[in-house]
Amino acid sequence: QTWRLVLDRWPPGRMLRVPLGPLLGLAAARVADAGGSLQTVPPGYFVVDVLSGAGRIGLGPDVPTPGVATNGIELDIVVGYGADPERVPMPMRQALRQLAAGWYERRGDSAAAASPPAEVAALLAPYRPMRL
Repeated sequence: QTWRLVLDRWPPGRMLRVPLGPLLGLAAARVADAGGSLQTVPPGYFVVDVLSGAGRIGLGPDVPTPGVATNGIELDIVVGYGADPERVPMPMRQALRQLAAGWYERRGDSAAAASPPAEVAALLAPYRPMRL
């Protein structure tokens, strides 16, 4: 999937940790000028790290600074496991099957859809990002 990250300013240290993952690439980048118009930033201004967990985007030394105080940066990132279903880890596929089967068995019961069963949560637990 392609998702849009909207930022006010570049992060300190010039390394942006992508909150979604796994990161497959950076599709487009735009920075607002002083008038608020978004200007395309060439991909050469960025180093995309797809190997470190959720992924990171490093900023080159000449990346433009947004000319507005809020929402001056737009990054279109591509995340996921790609188009091949076999690349999705088996525990995730199994969790989806169990979730769909459970919803089908309890259709019409809105309370059953409120939270995933413990078995599904256990299958997905290794893929949830941890925060300290």
